[in-house]
Amino acid sequence: MFNAAGARYLATAGATPTGPKIAGIEGDAPKRVAIQRWESMEKLTAFFNSAEFRELREIGQKYVKFRAFAVDGLPE
Repeated sequence: MFNAAGARYLATAGATPTGPKIAGIEGDAPKRVAIQRWESMEKLTAFFNSAEFRELREIGQKYVKFRAFAVDGLPE
């Protein structure tokens, strides 16, 4: 779903016991993390505000607490 909307995964960890691990350097590390790159903040915002995503998020919130952040990238 994220890929189809334009996201590219840069890193994921903690989703499976044998997958990549997360190391807390300062403070407690989250149990799971995913880092995505989007073409623009506008595309990311449009996806997160879409009816399709809101419907799936509503289901997911019954089972897990989500935290999401967006940061503008530096020029390449």
